[in-house]
Amino acid sequence: MSWPNQSATLSRTRGLLLALAIASCGCFWQQQSYTTTMVNNFSNYERRAQLDAALSAAYRPPNEFPMWIRPIKPTDPVQVPEERKDLVAWFQDAGAQLEVIVMGSAGPESLLEFQRVAIGNVNTAHLGPTGDQLTPLPPESTNAVYGGQASFERFSGETSRQVGQNAQPVAYNWQYYFAEDGSQKVMIVFVVPQSRFAELQKAMDLSASTLALGSNLAKAEASGLGGTP
Repeated sequence: MSWPNQSATLSRTRGLLLALAIASCGCFWQQQSYTTTMVNNFSNYERRAQLDAALSAAYRPPNEFPMWIRPIKPTDPVQVPEERKDLVAWFQDAGAQLEVIVMGSAGPESLLEFQRVAIGNVNTAHLGPTGDQLTPLPPESTNAVYGGQASFERFSGETSRQVGQNAQPVAYNWQYYFAEDGSQKVMIVFVVPQSRFAELQKAMDLSASTLALGSNLAKAEASGLGGTP
């Protein structure tokens, strides 16, 4: 007569063990999920701290050219002259010693054609290097702020500029970053004193990595990496 009770006990024991196994498995996956979330949050925190240390707050120009970027510190947006239709955004520090110049086009021209025109405009309006004074650099690919990879064609040049009340011209370095997304083409030019180039090189690369165009604009704005205005 004890066999049925024993069978029932064994059945309950198996059920309990199975329930414990399922619960244990659930806890493992839940733990994995928590761990992944914590790693992602820490990674975002590190990236945000890195960007905030080197870059000013994100800027989206008020014109119809969809673009989002964080310029190098301590530059801020300055008024773009109405006649400069090619100038999408312009940033300077208080003493106009640092500049970030952004030109863009959504026209049918190729990136190469855009490069020639934009470089000529920088030379004419901002006293930048001429095309034959620029040195092509290896193309650059970087982790974009909106996720994925961003690619740039690069050029570098040097000129002297008279800044403020300085009697003697100051040697300047010009770093050109060209990118395109669909019909959108953009040139970012960082204008920095040669004496500060090494100090600001990482910041310039970080700034370029925040450039977002077209379909990536919404992703960049939703990233939480825009900094504090």
